[in-house]
Amino acid sequence: MAKASIAINDSFIFRFPKREEESSYDEAKKEFTTTYKPHPLCLLEHFLAHAHRIEVAHKGITGSYMDWQYHFNPATDPLYLLEMQLEFDAKDENNMGGYNWEFSVPAESKLTFSDSKVHEEDEEFSYVSILISGEISWDFNPNHFKKIKEKMERYCPWEDVAMGLRLTLRENYLWKKGDFPGFKSGMEVPKGDQTIDNLPFVLDRVPKSWCVITHREPKKEWEVAVKHWTKLADKNVTFGGKYLAPFNP
Repeated sequence: MAKASIAINDSFIFRFPKREEESSYDEAKKEFTTTYKPHPLCLLEHFLAHAHRIEVAHKGITGSYMDWQYHFNPATDPLYLLEMQLEFDAKDENNMGGYNWEFSVPAESKLTFSDSKVHEEDEEFSYVSILISGEISWDFNPNHFKKIKEKMERYCPWEDVAMGLRLTLRENYLWKKGDFPGFKSGMEVPKGDQTIDNLPFVLDRVPKSWCVITHREPKKEWEVAVKHWTKLADKNVTFGGKYLAPFNP
């Protein structure tokens, strides 16, 4: 085993969806139609007000998913989770091959989340800025690294591989192990009850938000059009350990 670490101390812009996509099949036209349903504003309001209740998705949380004796405590348990993935792709933007590795960190792993606010918004997203600070470390299994290397060498030589980071914020899925009388996942809730205080409704409906931290500048037309493209070299993020340190800018 070899230690790997990520030290982080910076603000990041997460894309928080303002609407959900619904598809249905039109029998008359013999085609699928797509409609958009706006998310209740209380979902974003609750998310912004509870940055201090975010935790990195460590083994103490992920390991409780199949623990039938675990009981969710809404007063003390995290309400939101940060999931992290290493994103490997070719340095050459014209080489489309890539591989994502979602890693698991020990239960004692901690990051601090604060200063959450809407930085900008458009028709599709609220762009939420959150300050994340701290350091996490874990044992990087050499076999896991070997697998990553084998996957990427299908696309390009290993010396031409770059690495970035994908951050995803989501509800703590363990909330379903709590006691919320009268509420079942997916049930319709009257608009009058769609408030920041209706915790099971919020956690059931809140969308995932994400931030992709890449190794390069946007070059393709669609990349240039992306708001708040995040480049690793512009952020205070440091990879540690013999497997990850070579990917520091």
